Amino acid sequence: MQYQNVFPQNLVLESDRVLLRNLSAADEPALSELARDPELFTWFNRHLQIREELQAWIREAATHQS
Repeated sequence: MQYQNVFPQNLVLESDRVLLRNLSAADEPALSELARDPELFTWFNRHLQIREELQAWIREAATHQS
């Protein structure tokens, strides 16, 4: 099953409290700021406070989204 067959590329789910959409390289600065909080990503499988790890994670997500 392909991602694009289930979710259109431009799908956005939004409410007053949350915005769900595909990741993009433009999200790196905001995610980098969030990744500095050690409690937010305690159980995550990457060390996103390391810039290269964050960039690789975003690139990997993009390949799964297209």
